[in-house]
Amino acid sequence: MVKFVASPQNISYQSPIGEHGILSLAYLHTLGQTLNEEMLFGGLILFALRRAFAKASPLVIASLVAVGFSLLHFVFYAWVVFSPNSGFLTASALFVLLAVGMLRNTLILRAGHIAYSWAVHLSINLVGLLGLFKFENGVELSEPQVFNFILGSRLAVILSFFVLTACVFNLFRFNARNDL
Repeated sequence: MVKFVASPQNISYQSPIGEHGILSLAYLHTLGQTLNEEMLFGGLILFALRRAFAKASPLVIASLVAVGFSLLHFVFYAWVVFSPNSGFLTASALFVLLAVGMLRNTLILRAGHIAYSWAVHLSINLVGLLGLFKFENGVELSEPQVFNFILGSRLAVILSFFVLTACVFNLFRFNARNDL
């Protein structure tokens, strides 16, 4: 899918294995970084909010945390990260991040653990942030550009509508069953 999205935009993609080889400390870093984010910004926040606001719908909690997830990415890349990986994320990239946030929140709330959301996060980061993306002129894309051109692509936005719909439906049904 990444090559399918990148190619029409004249962006080349080299997989993480092609870029780093089979064994690389970059994988270990990504493994730990994504686990840490899922524990702190996923499970910890979601379970704390679920306990603190026991009467609140899981859909509301998941939605609010997903909005925060998307906005944190905007703030992080706009004002925290230094060049060359700083920059503004587009509305389409932020929308896809919102959908990814809803997916991860749904997975955590439904499963009661972070394993599935961690697998999704790790997969996205391994492909998206460890792979090598280059413009036609040979210039490597920065992380915000990868978010904007690949994650914010038309195909990703369309797929995100389906992901959001499935998450909302799933959490609505989950809430209805828990209210019985």
